[in-house]
Amino acid sequence: MSGLILLLLGAWGGLAPYIGPYLHFGFTPDTAWQSTPGRLYLSAVPGAVVALCGLVIILTRSRGLGGMAGLVAALGGGWFIVGGAAVVIMPASLGSGVLIGSAFATSMRGAALTYLAFFDGIGAAMVFFAALALGRFSIGSYRDHVRFGDGGIISPGDLAGVPGLGSPATAPPGGYEPSSYQGTSYPWSAAAPPNAPTVSRFVPGQGLFPSQYPPEPEDHGPLGAAEQDTFPGTP
Repeated sequence: MSGLILLLLGAWGGLAPYIGPYLHFGFTPDTAWQSTPGRLYLSAVPGAVVALCGLVIILTRSRGLGGMAGLVAALGGGWFIVGGAAVVIMPASLGSGVLIGSAFATSMRGAALTYLAFFDGIGAAMVFFAALALGRFSIGSYRDHVRFGDGGIISPGDLAGVPGLGSPATAPPGGYEPSSYQGTSYPWSAAAPPNAPTVSRFVPGQGLFPSQYPPEPEDHGPLGAAEQDTFPGTP
């Protein structure tokens, strides 16, 4: 979709100065299909480059070629935005005669809309869609892995029996105590580490998630045996 939009934007950007006089919309000279250095280097050439890059993006299956086409299309869109100002600061031998011209519209609003439609607006749109295409070509999708191989993707079944990486579905009924593992954040595994404590019921005084460390002896202070029985579990 980005390639198709770039193709259409490039075609419009390259042809608009030549067909605009038919609608009395554009920049001087007010003659259709008249070639000038400004129309050639500020519209036709960058428009053709962007359109060609859009066609490449549509047809290619190469991430490298597609990414390069997206980058060149973005540069072409940038030239639509800054080209008119860039030629002004160029040496006279390079920028002489390369002029945008005067807008046919006499009002400020009409002139601004003409600039957006012929240069700044379509240039920004070209940069945007070229960036979308470039971003798409810079990453691999799931279909890429299916087509070219799993690339080392590990399924949950491949981890069965690996200490600390097994499937939660294979855990024992009580599960293993999470903090007893070293180097993994998984709460249980199919093959538990030796001497891993289990949690199968509520442990008084330790809560639902007892620590991996054994409980410390309780110090009831000066309370007697009778008071300890009266307040069970009170430290």
